[in-house]
Amino acid sequence: VEYRYQLIQDSPSGDVICGWRTAGLQTAVTLNSLSLIDGKSYYFALKAKYITGKWSRIGYSNGITVDITKPIIRNLTRCPQYIGDSLIFKARIRDNISGIEQVSLKCGENNYSMAYDLMTGIANVEIPAVQEPQTINYIIFAIDKARNIKETDTYNLIIEKPYVYIED
Repeated sequence: VEYRYQLIQDSPSGDVICGWRTAGLQTAVTLNSLSLIDGKSYYFALKAKYITGKWSRIGYSNGITVDITKPIIRNLTRCPQYIGDSLIFKARIRDNISGIEQVSLKCGENNYSMAYDLMTGIANVEIPAVQEPQTINYIIFAIDKARNIKETDTYNLIIEKPYVYIED
């Protein structure tokens, strides 16, 4: 009894990256020194040798996609909407490989989770406005499902009624 595996790119019938190798009786393997490509999917092909000496049918993994690219943050509301006693921050967030896991706004010392619309790619959050004129600093963070993190620059906003925006 033994196991063999190979690594294939793009689909189970794609280009072979690492030809058939013996794993012996090990049920886990580690491949080193591979030059995998961001955004590409890789599949393991597996087969087992029976006691009779015959090989099983080949089975394939679901695929593993390499994602080392940070999300993209565009169209950030640099001058948030002031509605009643609230400020609304918006940004368009995108990640073409693994998708967006979480978007948050850090405003001063407070962190706010932003609602993310998968269809439009727009993240937004409504936070309480300050009652006295003051300067607030804010940053938006986006995290994709591969845990890559992108953050905006820190922006400064002077808030008065009506509010005024000044960037450093």
